Amino acid sequence: MPYLEGLRAANAAANLSVAFEDSRSGIASASAAGIATVGVRSSLSHADLVGAGALLTVASFDDPELMKLIAATMGW
Repeated sequence: MPYLEGLRAANAAANLSVAFEDSRSGIASASAAGIATVGVRSSLSHADLVGAGALLTVASFDDPELMKLIAATMGW
């Protein structure tokens, strides 16, 4: 899985990481690696992204809910 390889290469912890994806396969991969996954609503709907495993969906990176998720994941 690409996300697991990336975590290993960066010596990163899945529980301290956040992934951004706009496809079902990307969300499934990140979620399966144990990474908090944000679905970016570009071509898929909120329901489709959540159905694929996204914890949150956003239309843009300045969504206030996004910062809440990042803060919670990072323990801020």
